[in-house]
Amino acid sequence: MRQISHANNKMMRIFFRSLSIVLLLYITACTSDDTCRKNKFVNIRIQFYKYTLDTTSNNYKLGTWSVDSLTAKGIGIDSVIYKNTKSINIINLQLQKQANSSKFLVTTNNINDTLTIVHTNKDYYLSLECGCIKTHYIDSVHITKHSVDSVKIINPDVNTSNATNLRIFN
Repeated sequence: MRQISHANNKMMRIFFRSLSIVLLLYITACTSDDTCRKNKFVNIRIQFYKYTLDTTSNNYKLGTWSVDSLTAKGIGIDSVIYKNTKSINIINLQLQKQANSSKFLVTTNNINDTLTIVHTNKDYYLSLECGCIKTHYIDSVHITKHSVDSVKIINPDVNTSNATNLRIFN
């Protein structure tokens, strides 16, 4: 009698372990399509900054630059990304996946500057369901200095995060 009870307990443990494993596999295997779409957008994030004179301390302080009018379009790409957008201090642009550099015409307050980003493209594997995405590493950045004073690389890894990659200074 005791052996039958022991055998039943062992069978129940095996059953619950098996059930737990099956449930775990089911939960992890059923990823939604929204997750794949959400993780695939790779944009370079650019913030605009300027130094302003603090009259009380007579020192310059770094602050965000809210551009009154901004237009941005890819050079060699027939599309306008931002068109006469008002009061903006952050933009997101897509780098070219098949080339090692991307050029953009950035117009701030009716003054044109050309932004050239030299980058290395990398394939990044997400999952079997989602496939791969193309991420980038910023090697260097060049900008004409008509309206813009300078540009600085803050985070050279361009991926699916919302981290700031470049700062453009007025």
